[in-house]
Amino acid sequence: MDLQSAAPDLELETLSRRYAAAIDHRDIAGLLSVFAADATMRVEQPGHKVGHLSGHRELEHIIKVVNRFSRTAHVLGQSLFQVDGDRAEGEVYCTAHHFSSSASGSGHDLVMHIRYIDRYAIGQDLSWRIVHRSVLVDATEERRVQGDW
Repeated sequence: MDLQSAAPDLELETLSRRYAAAIDHRDIAGLLSVFAADATMRVEQPGHKVGHLSGHRELEHIIKVVNRFSRTAHVLGQSLFQVDGDRAEGEVYCTAHHFSSSASGSGHDLVMHIRYIDRYAIGQDLSWRIVHRSVLVDATEERRVQGDW
């Protein structure tokens, strides 16, 4: 993506907002609605094997992965996009919090500092969808937190 010509785009940014909300609310239908039916995802995280998901059937497993946490909160940061007709690419920053708790009310927050590198296309319904998402986890940290989830 050419950063000199990249710009904000509300429609494309909205896809990432809907993605984040769907994960935090454990909404499989909402999650799948942002992806093309044959979309792919690549996940790169330091110290882990690169993961690959393909199509809605595999993408819905994202919800099962986050279900091991009591709560999640995805906070989106800056985003830039480059639109070319019915295709686009973009980069979206995210800080994702993954909370777990103990009976004592104390818990942990696994914080992931993420960049989503996306490719988009306009579907038959004339709406944008993610056709490929690379999830690049730049760093993780563990924080001790108080909470009753």
